[in-house]
Amino acid sequence: PGERLTLAMSPRGLHLHLTQGEGEWLIAFQKPESKTEEEVASMSVALAARSSAAASSAAGASGHADTRGLVLLEMRHGWDGTRYVGEAHAHLAKKMLRAQAQWQEQERRTRRARRRAALQAKGLWRVVAEGVPNGLVGARQEPRRDAPLVGFYPKGEELTLDASTWTADGWVRLAEEQLEAHNFSWDPGWVFPDGRRIGFGQLLCRIDDVDDDDDGDDEPE
Repeated sequence: PGERLTLAMSPRGLHLHLTQGEGEWLIAFQKPESKTEEEVASMSVALAARSSAAASSAAGASGHADTRGLVLLEMRHGWDGTRYVGEAHAHLAKKMLRAQAQWQEQERRTRRARRRAALQAKGLWRVVAEGVPNGLVGARQEPRRDAPLVGFYPKGEELTLDASTWTADGWVRLAEEQLEAHNFSWDPGWVFPDGRRIGFGQLLCRIDDVDDDDDGDDEPE
């Protein structure tokens, strides 16, 4: 994020951007053939670029590379097929990228607050998947081994467990709001942290250190 794309692209090269998550918009940019064309393109989007940089700075993160010097070829809506063609619509692309950067920043702050709350409540766990060949831990619809799977979580990811749901035989339900979403059901599911009972090693381990903050953001709230 923030790096200028034109420095890494060949003349006539394409940059395709798909809005993160839902894939609502596909945007196609191209680097001009000549330096003169690039300078013209830079001038035509300079105001939008400065506005984007200002918005990103205020939000704390850009969320996207610097597109100055690139010409907008097309902006296409992935759901209804709406198309905007040509540099005349560059301001729409810039506006969308600014909005996406602000959304990403808000998501980052929400995730950070949720992680802190889980850590303080002793409900933050990490997938260790000891003895599991593929490094994935499954979540099941019910607290039993033959229940349908509703999600998989890879080694290293963090889960929030609902401490009020522990069963006598060692199952616990995942919290409604997960730090990582790898389930394919509205039901967060149940997990079995101590895999030693079923022929594996420890599947999940609790993160106990309240000072543990590995999300890469030391910015004060």
